[in-house]
Amino acid sequence: MMANQALNNTSFADDTDIVQEMSRSISRYDMAQLITNIMTRQGFPASSSDKSAAIAKITDYNNIPSQYRDAVANVYALGIITGYADGSFSGEVTMNRGQAAVVIYRMMQYSGNSGGNITNPDPETPAEPETPSKPSQPDQTGKTLTNGKPVTEANILELLSELQAKYPEHTSFVNGYRDGIKSYDVLKVTNTYDRAKGGKTSTSAGCGGWAALVSDYIFGQTGFPARKIATADARPGDIGISVDGNGKLTHVFIVTSRAQHNDECQWTEFDTTDSNPTGPNNTYEIIWDIGHSNWDDPQPGDWTVDVWTRYPN
Repeated sequence: MMANQALNNTSFADDTDIVQEMSRSISRYDMAQLITNIMTRQGFPASSSDKSAAIAKITDYNNIPSQYRDAVANVYALGIITGYADGSFSGEVTMNRGQAAVVIYRMMQYSGNSGGNITNPDPETPAEPETPSKPSQPDQTGKTLTNGKPVTEANILELLSELQAKYPEHTSFVNGYRDGIKSYDVLKVTNTYDRAKGGKTSTSAGCGGWAALVSDYIFGQTGFPARKIATADARPGDIGISVDGNGKLTHVFIVTSRAQHNDECQWTEFDTTDSNPTGPNNTYEIIWDIGHSNWDDPQPGDWTVDVWTRYPN
C-alpha cells in the first residue's frame, strides 16, 4: 500500500508488477513526484511561499506537464532536486544512479534518516554537485530518436518510411502486434480518455496497439513524455485521438504528414496511419496515408481530434 502511495501520479502508478517496472530508468519528473509523495506523507512538504519562489527561478516551468508542476516546485524549493545552469528543470531527462543516490540522500536529511548528524540543507541555496551538462543537440535536450538521430521531422519521416516498408499497406494481423507489451508514454495519453465502448483503450492491440508500436518505433517506450497541442500544430509522429461528442475516445492513429492548401481560405490536410478492423476474430488491417481535412473544423458526426506530441519542443 505504501509503495502504491509513493508512486501516485508517476508513470509507474498504473503498473501492477512493481519489481519489474522499478528496474527501468526514471525521469527527473517522476523522481520529483516520487520524492514529493514520500516527503508529504512524512510531513515535510515545502511551504507555499517557498514553492512560489522556486517557480520564479525555473525557466522552463511553463513547459512542465501540469501533473508534475507542484512536485517540481516542491523538490526545487527543498533543494532536493535543483535545476541546470540555465535555470531549467528539464524533467524529461533520465537520472543516472549517482544522481538518484544524491537525491535520496538529501531527502533522508530532511526526514532525519540519514544515519548521522547532518543539518537540513538550506532550501533557498540548493547545491547540485552532480549537475550534468546538457549535450548540444538541435532539439536542445540531448535526446535522440531510436535510430540515434536528432529529433527532427526529417528523421521521423525516415523512421516512418522504414516502418511502412516493414508493414506495407493492407498488412493484416489478428488482435495486435504488441500483445502483452506496455507502451508507457503512449499509455499515459490514452489513459486520460475513456473509450466510447467503455473502459480504456489498449496499447497492445487494435488501433491503439498499432499507434503505440509506431510511436515507440520512433521515440521508444519511454523518455519522451507526451503533451497535448493544438491540432493545427500536428507533425509527423504525433498521436491523434478521435473523440466523440461526449468526450469519449473512438480511435487512435499516428500523423504521417501534413500539407497546406490555399483555396478561398487556407486549410491543412493531415495524413495518418491507422489500424482498422476488417473481419471476424479481431482481424485488423494497416492503412497508410489516410487524408483528413483540418481537424480544427467541425467533423461529421460531432467528433473532434485531440493531438498529442512527443517532440521535446
